[in-house]
This record gives sequence, structure tokens and C-alpha cells, in this order.
Amino acid sequence: MISLRKAMTDKKFDTRLIDFMIQTGKLSQSEVDTYLKSLPDSEANSMALVIDETPEPSSAAQ
Repeated sequence: MISLRKAMTDKKFDTRLIDFMIQTGKLSQSEVDTYLKSLPDSEANSMALVIDETPEPSSAAQ
């Protein structure tokens, strides 16, 4: 079974925990910034997502 300390270390930069880690002093904003800058750019592997917010004509509105 994994210890809580090991689990928290493994999740140090988990986006769900970053605010908590900064508030409790376990992580600084500069550490987060450095980590984010070290991540590779994956833009070439992405696809644009276009959301059409035009409402469909309603057959009941005739």
C-alpha cells in the first residue's frame, strides 16, 4: 500500500492539488511556473474544437 507522503509527492504538480500545495507551503508559485515551462509543447498533436452555438430550429415554434 502506498503511503500518504509518497502519494502527495507523486501528485505534487497535479492540477487538482496545486492550489492546496501552494496554500500549505509545500509548493511555491515559482516551482509551478518552472514546471509548466518545462512541459513540452503538444500543439502539433492537438485538433481545433469548434462549438456551433446556433440553436436548431424548433418544429414546435411554427
